Amino acid sequence: MEEINFLKNLFPKLKSDDKVVIKPGDDCAAIKWKDSKLQLIAVDQVVAEQHFLTSTDSKRVGRKLLARNLSDIAAMGGTPLYALCTSAADKSFDQNYHEEFMSGIIELADKHETQIIGGDVCGNPKGFVATLTIIGEVDHKKVITRDGSEPGDYLFATGRFGDSFLTEHHLDFTPRLKEGKWLADNAFAKAMLDVSDGILLDSMRLVKAGNNVSLQLFTEKILPRTENLPLKNILTDGEDYELLFSVSKENAEELKNEWPFSTPLTCIGRFYEKSEQVEIINEERVDLNKLFNTFSHF
Repeated sequence: MEEINFLKNLFPKLKSDDKVVIKPGDDCAAIKWKDSKLQLIAVDQVVAEQHFLTSTDSKRVGRKLLARNLSDIAAMGGTPLYALCTSAADKSFDQNYHEEFMSGIIELADKHETQIIGGDVCGNPKGFVATLTIIGEVDHKKVITRDGSEPGDYLFATGRFGDSFLTEHHLDFTPRLKEGKWLADNAFAKAMLDVSDGILLDSMRLVKAGNNVSLQLFTEKILPRTENLPLKNILTDGEDYELLFSVSKENAEELKNEWPFSTPLTCIGRFYEKSEQVEIINEERVDLNKLFNTFSHF
């Protein structure tokens, strides 16, 4: 099964009314809500041996599940409000496992003033899987989507990349909520997403959604998470949960000068007008998709 083609075929079949402002395909869906606000809604999951090892402390697993959803809200420049959680597990996952799992969610939710308002639990023939639906809000004039990148824009990223599994960053990362909201409030980001599937694949998503653009990545500028990490790992390991966003040429220097956070901020590429089939190149104009295989959920 191939995720991109599956979703490409699925999305046209999904009907929505005029209250749905942002349809499937972005980090969150958005519907008209109240006053000038949009309601942001997203869902994500964790699956044993896919997103975490069964031996992992279940409190950290719960934290990761909510953090993944908070990262989606951050990518839209929004604020989280509510969440609902479901889980299904076989009998090897006892009540203590579930209680610790929920304590990880609740602890992080309290930190970000997000209320857990419902959910469901049930048995599962094998393994453990949990999902979480998050609800947030954003001003309709400030929401940031994946489209909007234009030729001449620069690509920026927060944080460091690669080696997320071995360093356990994928369990303990900090959702970039403050950074995302600041970028939205100050109208710096023209398009944005969070990096869950690796820089290469998620950069391609910005390219596909952009306005007739290709992208040159400044691979030597991308900050690695660990020393001497191969470029392949930096670009494709995934589960970084950093923000990747485009900024106009006119605003790039101001962004760097005004950035108020200790979180690293790096310019890692530039969009140019699409004039060939190659969509992402490096400094030597080599097609990066031919060098490295991107992440696949299947």
